[in-house]
Amino acid sequence: NGTAGINTQYAFQNLGGRMRYMHSNRYIAEFGFAYSGSDNYAKGNRFGFFPTISAAWVLSQEAFLQNNGAIDLLKIRASAGKSGYDNFQGGRYLYQLYYAYSGNYATGNDAPTWQGGLGPAYTPNPAIFAEQSTKYNIGVDTRLFGTLDITADAFLDKRSGIVTPDNSLLAVLGAPPPHMNIGKVTNRGAEVSARFAKTHERWGYWLGGMAAFNHNRIDYMAEVAPVTPLASQTGRPIASYFGYQADGFYDVADFDANGNLVAGRPVPSFGAVQAGDIRYRDVNGDNRIDEQDMVAIGDTFMPRITYAVSGGGDFGGLDVQVL
Repeated sequence: NGTAGINTQYAFQNLGGRMRYMHSNRYIAEFGFAYSGSDNYAKGNRFGFFPTISAAWVLSQEAFLQNNGAIDLLKIRASAGKSGYDNFQGGRYLYQLYYAYSGNYATGNDAPTWQGGLGPAYTPNPAIFAEQSTKYNIGVDTRLFGTLDITADAFLDKRSGIVTPDNSLLAVLGAPPPHMNIGKVTNRGAEVSARFAKTHERWGYWLGGMAAFNHNRIDYMAEVAPVTPLASQTGRPIASYFGYQADGFYDVADFDANGNLVAGRPVPSFGAVQAGDIRYRDVNGDNRIDEQDMVAIGDTFMPRITYAVSGGGDFGGLDVQVL
């Protein structure tokens, strides 16, 4: 791999395949698999087996719907599968011991000389492996009157083995904690899309739209224990923001003649306040504003809802589209 620490070369091996079955254009089933390996992990722990299975039923091919004038296609499908994600979170070769600069230490007596030192970059973990995801999906595809296509899907994604430092270990470990496959996240959502198209002899037009909703939750992460459970990232969406909850503004009535907060008003621990400053909520009721009053605030940077509207038309050799 060239000079140690550069890590510019990568090696992967993959073996995959699938088997498909269809009966009378109505019943469809498929099994797929991948057996994949990466040089990012220790020998004996480099490969994983990732299977998938799916099935569909084309109801519009059944006798009771074949002569229906409104339904051109009606298909119900479902799938489940497992995949691996080799994302190098925290670095490569986390099963090996690497050293990094760890500051200076003094030698000598009267006039100490400062020496640079090295220490373990992290505690190696020979059992480290790829993050894994188990996905479930159900969906419906329809075409009505030869002009309207509608697709709807619902999904569930259970991620496990997410590589993260084990911050639950106490500092008495005396070294940076190891990276481990301990993170768990659940992501679920739904999506629906529709497209209406009409074609004439020399011209045509179409309109479409989609909307999707998704929500994720951290099921477990080895986080540093927060001062209060209300500031815990576990059980909340990824990248949640934490802070103090605003509760209005301080008014002159909140202070005595000397500028001190009157009795009964929570005292902030982060500096003096005056009329016009933001007042924060005393969450735990101890008459003091400090880290124990921090709560989740606002939304994350990841949108829960996405949507789009599109349309277009054509005449002869000219077409126009808008999104």
